[in-house]
Amino acid sequence: FEHFWMCACGYSSRSVPKMFEYFQTDADDFIFLRMVDLDVVLFLDTPFVEKNIMLPWLKCALTVECIDPIGAQWNGCKYNKKPLYRYSGCHAYDVSAFNIVLGLTWHLDVSQYSMPSEGNNIFYKETLEKATRILENRRLNNSDTSEHPVTED
Repeated sequence: FEHFWMCACGYSSRSVPKMFEYFQTDADDFIFLRMVDLDVVLFLDTPFVEKNIMLPWLKCALTVECIDPIGAQWNGCKYNKKPLYRYSGCHAYDVSAFNIVLGLTWHLDVSQYSMPSEGNNIFYKETLEKATRILENRRLNNSDTSEHPVTED
């Protein structure tokens, strides 16, 4: 299973409390866990991922009471609430469900499925414009414009 980048927000601030009820878990267990970002996702096709990640996530996505429980809304975020881990009034829908599934699968140990957003990682984020320029230069066999050169090692 691959790792995901963590974002600064916590599970409990972006997940409507009723979603935790669907998964039959206590929202308080997730208070200090940071959510992972789903901008880029890579899954390995294994029975473990299928059974423990994809199936519960898909079941939630196809069940209104899970993915869009009463009280869920995508706008109206109030991140100035104290304490910061309180629900912000802004539900992350599929991202919330995915994060709850990950938390339950790895018993709330985020180190098993996440990478810090900062630091020197083997992965990096690039803007679309920069990525397009890098790919075009590589196509032309001129990769000196990238600070992240690809090696054939």
